[in-house]
Amino acid sequence: MKKAISILLALVMMLSVLTACGGNETVVDENQTEFNVISGISALSSGYDDNVVLNAMQETAGIKINWETMSDSLAEQVNVRIAGGELPDAFQAVGFSNYDLARYGAEGTFIDLTEYITPEIMPNLCAIFNEKTFRYLRMEGVPMEQNLLEQRSTHGPFTSRLADRAVDFAILHHQGEAGVACRYDPSLGEDTPEFITTYFDWLRDTHGVTMEDPFRIVLYAHAANGGIRIDEQGFTGVPGLYAAGEITGGMHGADRIGGLSTANGLVFGARAGRAAAENIRITARTEVDYSPRYLADAAQKQAVLRLLMTRHALVDRNEAGLTTALNILTAFRPLQEAPWELSCRELALSQQVQHQLTLARCVLSAQKLRRESRGSHFRSDFPTQNTSMDSPILVTARNGEIHTTFETQRG
Repeated sequence: MKKAISILLALVMMLSVLTACGGNETVVDENQTEFNVISGISALSSGYDDNVVLNAMQETAGIKINWETMSDSLAEQVNVRIAGGELPDAFQAVGFSNYDLARYGAEGTFIDLTEYITPEIMPNLCAIFNEKTFRYLRMEGVPMEQNLLEQRSTHGPFTSRLADRAVDFAILHHQGEAGVACRYDPSLGEDTPEFITTYFDWLRDTHGVTMEDPFRIVLYAHAANGGIRIDEQGFTGVPGLYAAGEITGGMHGADRIGGLSTANGLVFGARAGRAAAENIRITARTEVDYSPRYLADAAQKQAVLRLLMTRHALVDRNEAGLTTALNILTAFRPLQEAPWELSCRELALSQQVQHQLTLARCVLSAQKLRRESRGSHFRSDFPTQNTSMDSPILVTARNGEIHTTFETQRG
């Protein structure tokens, strides 16, 4: 039976080390240059055949990928292929859980490629850009004033409050599918500050990347200043449920440009832990009724969700984009009674995606209500701060309905 692997998009280059299996013996075909890949895909996607990044990676690696994409009944089709032994060389983005990967790996269906994820073979995988090096950055085809790059080097997360927001907007508008091509100015190697030297020592030792190498950068979702509302003990208002750290909101206000997440987690983590332990000690255990529910085409809805949030809720937001995203997500059918033949994995994915959809609608609703720009929130149609909105937004979700309101200040 042929073996397959589950890959992330970033790991397409590793396909050249796939193996095939005859009986119980693994046979390596190091000369294989053409691969068949089954991939989940959003109904909104234009497909992979014309993807600039993937085509460039294939050309660099000297391989060819034949894509078989699926959007309807993805989990069912993948299960049928695995059960029947009709496996491709690789699966991509088909919604495997950690449990699936461990189980199929133990059965020998998937190949363990851990030994190939090394600095020598994959030097640039998951390399992290250090914002403190912005002052030395030169972006190809993206002119930028040096004083803005200097200012952008002083903080991590995006803020609309400072003029250096122009750096983030420039990256957003030029990154496309492949990211913005960059190099560091040669002056970086002259009298380099210690904290930057430490960063590049790590980058070289871990990923084999030096400050002379070209690279590409893109924007990505890092953290949010908002989150679950808690009291001073981490209590959420839901009996037995406590929270702490970056999942909670209120500590940072509108603008956190780096530096306090560790303190937040330590202080409120300790408080929430003590309070939760005391709650367990004094609270009687209760039985909970659970009826399995599922979300049709959960993997496809998750792909659409990610696309919409990236396009309309990342850095540059406006009324039209937020409304479009909300309308599409609200139109998705809610959880339904689960048929008996669904697997635990499919039920778990349904619950996960349903929670993600609810959270996304909460975030979009709050972003839409705040018709101003403040801290990490930027509205291109309302680019200035509005003092009449000097209040947090309280978001509640009940019975599938999302409600947003400016919170009345206490005290």
